[in-house]
Amino acid sequence: MPTSRFEHTSDVMSILRQLEPQSFLDVGCGFGRWGFLAREFCDVSRGRVYRKDWLARIDAVEAFPRYIEAWHKAIYSNIYQAAVQDFIEDMDEYDVIFAGDVMEHLQFNDAKVVIRALATKARKAFIIALPLGPSPQGAVYGNLYEQHNSEWSVDVLKQFKPKYIKLYEISATGRQYALAIWTSSVLSGFEAQSDLNCLFVSFDDWANLGHLLSKSLDSVGVRSKAVAFHPHSFYKEQAEICSVKQYQEYAEDANVIVAMHSQYSPVNMTGKRLFVFHGGTIYRNNKSRLNNHFNNRVTGTILQHYEFLENGAKNEQWLLPPVDLSIKPDYGYYDKRFAHYPRHPEVKGSSRILAVVPLIDYSVEIVSYEANLERMSKCDIYIEQLCDHEWGLTALEAAALGKIVITTFRGLKEYNKEYGECELLVANTEDELRQRIEEIMSWSEKQILEKKQATRKWAETYHSFEAVGQRLQRILN
Repeated sequence: MPTSRFEHTSDVMSILRQLEPQSFLDVGCGFGRWGFLAREFCDVSRGRVYRKDWLARIDAVEAFPRYIEAWHKAIYSNIYQAAVQDFIEDMDEYDVIFAGDVMEHLQFNDAKVVIRALATKARKAFIIALPLGPSPQGAVYGNLYEQHNSEWSVDVLKQFKPKYIKLYEISATGRQYALAIWTSSVLSGFEAQSDLNCLFVSFDDWANLGHLLSKSLDSVGVRSKAVAFHPHSFYKEQAEICSVKQYQEYAEDANVIVAMHSQYSPVNMTGKRLFVFHGGTIYRNNKSRLNNHFNNRVTGTILQHYEFLENGAKNEQWLLPPVDLSIKPDYGYYDKRFAHYPRHPEVKGSSRILAVVPLIDYSVEIVSYEANLERMSKCDIYIEQLCDHEWGLTALEAAALGKIVITTFRGLKEYNKEYGECELLVANTEDELRQRIEEIMSWSEKQILEKKQATRKWAETYHSFEAVGQRLQRILN
């Protein structure tokens, strides 16, 4: 029709107010509504009321000449008579290009070409508006161009990677209508779309990190999936266990792949971005070899530990893990009870801890994830490790449980700058561990409780799924 839906009008006007374009192209101008509104917001509302004072270039392209009336010629600077697919080849650039209720009239292959062309010709923003779902319509008003030739959905729109998509419900029918915006500007009132569809792949998903990072992206609206080739014996909820063939099928759908734990199973990377996550002993003992292997393959490197930075990895980013905050805190008082339950005592420096703290609840018995959380909850202070490398996920799980946590952390100063104040108690040597214990033993029960609450709050603030998901999204983008 020569007219269109109205639900998005105020949002388009908001965009014009924010971007202040000096040129505007109305694709498929029809009755001319957008010419009037663009003229008002690009000239009249800026004090250029009379025609002789107008400065903005407001142009239109219209395929059906019978729609053009005297008022069009009064409002628009130029009116081009052409079908948009014929117009795009030699068209000028504009600050803002708007195509309202146009794409559904084109064959889908033509619409793809038009969208990509117009997006490159818009200096500040390209905007389309269109109905979603079935919207059958034949030629009306003697205009063959009014026929609907393609059907659209949110998933189809996302293929073209707009920065923003906003949906409107048409109250009379319950159907949806969409506004899609391509722009490099940040627009208030709109929620940015993510172009990520991320796959985390592990041979063995150590510490369940691939799964947790996938949940972090999910929490901020980024579609992601974690897969592993071998099951984890410790966690019930974990990455999907799949075959290499299944992984390859999942990889076809992803545009970002994160190779977890310094290991990678090759797949067709055409049109994709590859990141590698280094988080443990494999990288600690083989930095140079792994950098040589990955640096010519990856877009970037994600490093879990501060100690891993500045060792030659490509486009390195520091990312500490998230913790599942569905873990309920236990703020009960256990008379300053210390605990240490390592799965690998030789890695955690357990003998050094026991030499300093002989009266500690200590066990190397391997129990289930749930049983481990239960025994960790029945202490006041959990000592994670005393070794040469940085703290891991167990420190976060103890913090989520509301425990005072003592661990090693040589990157504390940098963490406080990058993240915020850390509530872990740091002991990098036996002497520092003794000092920490003496400090805690001088605290009252009230001070113990306050530190427990502060430690849980720290985990919530900096290591929730949402907090880590936001950081990870910025890294992968």
